[in-house]
Amino acid sequence: MRNFDDSEYLTPDQAASVCCVSVDRFSRWLDSGLIPVIARQGQRLISSQDLIHHLVRHHIPVPDCLLQGHLKKILVIFQQLLMPKAVTAKIIWALYRFREKTSCIIECIAYDSNTELKIITFSPDTILVFGRDEQVKNTADSIRQVLTTSIPLYSFSPTETSDFESVLNRLGGCHG
Repeated sequence: MRNFDDSEYLTPDQAASVCCVSVDRFSRWLDSGLIPVIARQGQRLISSQDLIHHLVRHHIPVPDCLLQGHLKKILVIFQQLLMPKAVTAKIIWALYRFREKTSCIIECIAYDSNTELKIITFSPDTILVFGRDEQVKNTADSIRQVLTTSIPLYSFSPTETSDFESVLNRLGGCHG
């Protein structure tokens, strides 16, 4: 059973207001199952974490009021989706361990025509890019052109998983 903390849950009206959408539109999101609803004492509630995940997944900017305690946002961009299984496993486990010890939001995406939109709407505090040695520099340069502020951007080739873990360890100070 979940332990309910009032600061972590919003009513549909509050959530609609935070998202700057109408109550009707927000209700349609709930009715279509896009955001999980919790029933408590006859009232429908939305977890702030579920709401954040919905906004990130649908390229909608996350309002600062949902980011409790200076929560950091990290965007991981994979320029190539097919990597050796051992490398993929190292990356997944490093992100899993990192997520266990931090309060950061981690979003992983493929580098494609929607990358710019994701960067603009997600507004990450740090960007991590994976790609082939010859392509990762071009990808990082192209991403830097999209950025309107100075955001730390780290790039890695699939063979540099130890460098990746080292950067994650340095970022580990982003506790909420």
